[in-house]
Amino acid sequence: MKLKFFMIWAMALCTTPSFGAWITGYASNYANRVISLNVYNDLFTRETKVLKQVQINEKGEFGFEVTVDQPRIVVLKIDDYFTSFYVLPSHDYTIKLGKFDPQSAPPLARIKYIGHELLEQDPLQFNSKIREINVLVEKYETENFIQIIRNQSKKSLEEFERQLIENDEFNRNEFIKKYYQYSIARIKSIAKHNQKGLFEQYLKNQKIEYQNPAYVEFVNQFYNEWLRRFETTPDYFKVVSSIEVHQNIDSLYNLLSLNDFLKDRELLELITAKEIYREGLESKIFDSKKIIAMLKDLHEKSQFESVKNISAYFIRSLVKLTPGNMAPNIRIEDSGTVTFNLSDYKGKYVYIDFWATWCKPCIKSMAALNKLYPLYKDKIEFVSISVDEKKRRYDKFMESNKYDWKFVYGGSTIGLKEQYDVFAMPLYYLVDPNGVLIQSPAFSPTHIEPYFKKILGLKRDDKIEIWDWNKKQKKVGDKE
Repeated sequence: MKLKFFMIWAMALCTTPSFGAWITGYASNYANRVISLNVYNDLFTRETKVLKQVQINEKGEFGFEVTVDQPRIVVLKIDDYFTSFYVLPSHDYTIKLGKFDPQSAPPLARIKYIGHELLEQDPLQFNSKIREINVLVEKYETENFIQIIRNQSKKSLEEFERQLIENDEFNRNEFIKKYYQYSIARIKSIAKHNQKGLFEQYLKNQKIEYQNPAYVEFVNQFYNEWLRRFETTPDYFKVVSSIEVHQNIDSLYNLLSLNDFLKDRELLELITAKEIYREGLESKIFDSKKIIAMLKDLHEKSQFESVKNISAYFIRSLVKLTPGNMAPNIRIEDSGTVTFNLSDYKGKYVYIDFWATWCKPCIKSMAALNKLYPLYKDKIEFVSISVDEKKRRYDKFMESNKYDWKFVYGGSTIGLKEQYDVFAMPLYYLVDPNGVLIQSPAFSPTHIEPYFKKILGLKRDDKIEIWDWNKKQKKVGDKE
């Protein structure tokens, strides 16, 4: 009996408790639309995960329950719009969502922020305190920008830090306290304060704060472009050899861990993953396949779940939409009916056209598609996916424009634009019969026909006469 009691007690100590928080919302401008509750897997990648989805009722009301074990940023999304705030365990929140201002962001912007008002929040007024710190930090940086970058801000920064420390409101919660401390640390790093001192004070023997944005910003600043520090040293050959020759993460670890700032194993793996990923995005020296091989080696060998998830995200990001990889599946529904599912077209080429009614080049290119479709419809499926924010605009366009290939409305499909990087248009993709991207992005309708003939094994005749919106058009009176 004593043994059983001890085991239960020990399990209770080893288990991090999670507590529910209830979110009640009012969104009168978005009645009957779907809203999703999301969290960030971590703030280094800022990859979001959908926890729940509900439909806002006719009165504009909605509600969610979310389980958290620490202060956590939650993100509410309605189509492309979002707002975010912190929730604390075992506290209830009431939020009112504002109307999106079309002037605040272009139609294909990655970020379309909705303002909000917290009508009810935790007794600490956690969100208000974080916002207050942000305002104070931004004000200090703006007023002392020149002194900071010239490393002449020591006295003013000490005074600013003292003001935050002496504010009791900022020291009642450990997360808020760390938030302002790491905000100060980031400024010190920018101002070139002694690195060893910063490391000793803020990083040594400290756990990695994956959900604290101020910590993440400080770490990103402190270890910024860490691998490039080797470029002017004899050890750079070892960096290149680790990536280009061996694709062995251990050899890179051995080199980086010689630095006192990367003795902690989890921090070493995190910074190494971030740096390899950065090289994959920016470097013209390293082969992309070898960069990915390094990240895969890191992912397989890591013992830290957060690092494994981050490295997996980096790998997905680098191979995303790369020719030769599987095309992300597109599944579009309208009132519960599936209107398009890319996976249903296995065995046939699919030419995907992302467009919107406000995109004039998109509309003009349909003249070219109209010529191509009857010639290749037996071998290639053509689909035009509208990403208009309002379906009524799409419906109105379709009423007055009749085309024979498939048109679907995808403007309300959550994640579609992020999935295919629809942040500029016109935009096209070509998928082979096995579901693999073979052109990403693909040639426009005015230039794609020779490639169609190539993949279909057809004879290359003269290009068909179609209007090319990329070509400068002759004006009346111009000579031939």
